[in-house]
Amino acid sequence: WITGESRPRCFEAGESVPAGAFQAGQATTRLIARESFAASRLHSLLGCERGAQSRSADDGREDRHDRWWSRFATIYVTLVLGLAALGFALWSPRGFERAIEVALSILVVTCPCALGLAMPLANELVHMALRRRGIFLRESGFLRRVLRVRHILFDKTGTLTRGTLRLTERSRGVLALLDPQVRKLLAHASAQSLHPVSRAIHAELSHSGPTALVEGLTVLEFAGRGLEICDGSHLWKLGNRAFALDEAAGESGAAFLTRDGKLIAALDIEEELKRDAIDEVRRLEHDGFAVHLVSGDHPERVRRVARELHIDEQRVHGGLSPEDKARCVRELDRRDTWMVGDGI
Repeated sequence: WITGESRPRCFEAGESVPAGAFQAGQATTRLIARESFAASRLHSLLGCERGAQSRSADDGREDRHDRWWSRFATIYVTLVLGLAALGFALWSPRGFERAIEVALSILVVTCPCALGLAMPLANELVHMALRRRGIFLRESGFLRRVLRVRHILFDKTGTLTRGTLRLTERSRGVLALLDPQVRKLLAHASAQSLHPVSRAIHAELSHSGPTALVEGLTVLEFAGRGLEICDGSHLWKLGNRAFALDEAAGESGAAFLTRDGKLIAALDIEEELKRDAIDEVRRLEHDGFAVHLVSGDHPERVRRVARELHIDEQRVHGGLSPEDKARCVRELDRRDTWMVGDGI
């Protein structure tokens, strides 16, 4: 919950668990709250005190901006009315009707009512157009601040990507070449798990038609590690390198299928980009914005997504905690930076 990524962590008895974590193990656990909200990590991430001060400062700047326009409008309208009265007075000797025409002409040409109508109307039309597109602006001052934006930082998971996984093209080919009986066993086992990698494998196996259950198959899931499958004569494993091959964990290959310890297939997983992500990033860079990618996911996976999006590798940062993301924004920000996607 803290990083937005699905990698589990192990905690021993007596260790501190972050608020918001969920139990991924097989046994129930009793926890004791050790601190108040004011002392919690969530409180510091939300930046309640700094945020309140920042909002207060921003509100002050917006108030000054609005007061300036209010004073300007007052002076402007006063001058216009004075000019209209002067015009009426100067043209009065030529007749009342002619004097009225001149005074009205001055009012029409200078149009003081535009200040009272145009600004609020323009703001409301922009807000309405954004609401139609599913965007709600919490602060009216955003419309002025957004004009200064030059750097745009995107979170990755669920922002530029769908948050779901799929097999790479190479891995889809590997699956297609497996023995039909192995494919059936793999389809049955992956259907028993809700893990994103299992879902991706099962989705690919389902493309060729409905998957049938295999009788006499025992499937056990080990959280964060993989699946153990017993068909009565062989022990199959589907999971990470450490689980399936009893080797050191690595990033090459997200899922390994083994039979009695022998490697049968290595499958790579990639994230599926949102349909318009590439075009949107390209348009932003074409318009002169510097696009950055910041994520808590493994740096190699972040770089892989960045390459698909054609984002400069110098502006790509992976393996970041929420505090690291906040620090990245602070180091870059000159009141011209916009962070998109990470609520915390």
